[in-house]
Amino acid sequence: MSEAKLQGASIAYDNARLPIKRVVVDEVAATGSVDLIAGVAGYLIRVVSGQLTFGITDVYFLEEDGDPVMNGPNAPIEFREGRIEANAWQQNPFGWMQTTTAGKGLQVNRSLSVPVGGSLQYVLVPEPIPLV
Repeated sequence: MSEAKLQGASIAYDNARLPIKRVVVDEVAATGSVDLIAGVAGYLIRVVSGQLTFGITDVYFLEEDGDPVMNGPNAPIEFREGRIEANAWQQNPFGWMQTTTAGKGLQVNRSLSVPVGGSLQYVLVPEPIPLV
């Protein structure tokens, strides 16, 4: 079993140090999907902390091809309609969400044309090598 723990500005994971990276979310009024983090071949994107602020809209996180990201038992993460909200995730080395396919980027999708802002901190996790 893999062990993950915070170590300064990185996460120790399977005897490797994964640097924590940051992306600013500053998406103006538009509907549909917007790329947040570009995919890197051989790596999954794991969001370890963040905060978002948005108005009345549904906000979803997706892989670049529209598949949902993993949140626990493969449920898509979505924030339902409401007033201006700040959804803050404290730093979690196991992650709040993760892409399910190595090499695919992370997108945010909105149902209504309202701004979404904030930041996400993430690490690139090497794709597990299956045992043969």
